[in-house]
Amino acid sequence: MTQKQYELVMGNNPSEFKGDMRPVDKISYNTIRGDGEGTKWPKSSAVASTSFIGKLRARTGLTFDLPTEAQWEYACRAGTKSYYNNGGSSENSMKKLGRFTLNHKLRGWKESDSDFARHRPDGKGGYSKGHTVVGSIPAERMETLRHAR
Repeated sequence: MTQKQYELVMGNNPSEFKGDMRPVDKISYNTIRGDGEGTKWPKSSAVASTSFIGKLRARTGLTFDLPTEAQWEYACRAGTKSYYNNGGSSENSMKKLGRFTLNHKLRGWKESDSDFARHRPDGKGGYSKGHTVVGSIPAERMETLRHAR
């Protein structure tokens, strides 16, 4: 979830690397589901009312929850039979999926370049200076994500 989404539900933003569209960080499993009954997932869908999911459920009247490992894997695979969710199986296919140092070297940036030294010439974070902006990496195929629900 983005920091903005988290803040709208919880009223604060504990993240170290600030940015509305960056993923929230510095939160725990207990913050998401609560301790006690919240720790019994997926056997139990109970959550603490003060947890993120508890507050989200109260605000929306919907029964949100975390995906199981199998549901997450299915969504991440995006219906592909290849090694990677972009349909490829080569090292080049893998390199297109993430934002890390080697990607920038492949694009001609050198670690000594001032833009590279600012960690992300595109301003989207990642690798070591904050988290990548949500939506800045190509999305998975949507027809599969609809079926994962």
